[in-house]
Amino acid sequence: ATASASPVLEAAYPNPFATSTSFALPVSSDGRATVAVFDLLGREVATLHDGPLAAAEQHFTFHASALPAGVYVVRATGEGFAETRRVTLAR
Repeated sequence: ATASASPVLEAAYPNPFATSTSFALPVSSDGRATVAVFDLLGREVATLHDGPLAAAEQHFTFHASALPAGVYVVRATGEGFAETRRVTLAR
């Protein structure tokens, strides 16, 4: 297997946010990936993507209008990478 740069989950914008926040995930090679959001108790509150991703800069938006204010963790996992970012939902 050849080594390749692993994706880096970019900072969400805006953060803190009121209803939704967006971020990018540069993907260097085609493959399966999951992008999900968890609360601080580890419960999954949203799945933004689960399946194949093409090699490109992928963009995701987390819509949180139905969730309570607080800190959430965005986690992107795939073949050879796992990245997390904290986002703050403020009302």
